[in-house]
Amino acid sequence: MYNLIMISLLFILTLSIFAQQQSGDLIMIGPGLLYSKPIYAHHKEKFIPVPAVSVKYKKFNLNGLTAIYNFKNFRNFNISAGLSFKPSSFNPEESYEFEGIKKKKDEINFFTKISTRKGKNEYGIDFLYDLNKSNQIAISLYFSRLLNLNFINMALGLKFDWESQEKTNYRYGVFKYEENAYIKSYLPQDAIFPSININVTKRYNENLFFLNLNLKHIPSRIRKSPLIDKKITFTIISGFAFKI
Repeated sequence: MYNLIMISLLFILTLSIFAQQQSGDLIMIGPGLLYSKPIYAHHKEKFIPVPAVSVKYKKFNLNGLTAIYNFKNFRNFNISAGLSFKPSSFNPEESYEFEGIKKKKDEINFFTKISTRKGKNEYGIDFLYDLNKSNQIAISLYFSRLLNLNFINMALGLKFDWESQEKTNYRYGVFKYEENAYIKSYLPQDAIFPSININVTKRYNENLFFLNLNLKHIPSRIRKSPLIDKKITFTIISGFAFKI
């Protein structure tokens, strides 16, 4: 159930990219299909059908389990804030080697976002604070460019996520009291995760076909954790959304 919600969130993020480009109120519903390669060792790759709902009403956006309110534009900068829910994707039951490793808490993030758009380019910064686990902070810097081709629209994005040591130690590390015969303690400290995102959309009247590819590089200090066995994780999402 947790993994299904996680995948639905990724689907919704793709749909929200399109919604943000539209003026006026908007409601979109549609089916999608997703392939995901988890970051954690012994966790199987997933290929799952997922639903999604995206709603845009005046300054309010609801994209799945993420709620955003856009305050105002200030000198070409857009300022917004919101709440997001992100279930933990780590399941200690996936392997006997994880015996004694505690399941990670879900994330309830309060975030603020500052962004600006110049022509087809968008720049932004996000600040996140996990309300469900104190002192877990993340900061994201991103850049994206829209490409209007003859038959499709494409957005290319580059993003850098910095996560505090409290966050990385909890999400990817092993504490001393969790050690067992197979796994020794390891705390990775803070880290930066670079990622590339490619989003392709095609309009059919007021409906939308989309394809999204996300590649994230896992830094070496995170890969040294006995819970992690990936250097790169990737997610592919495709689907069709209907405007109602």
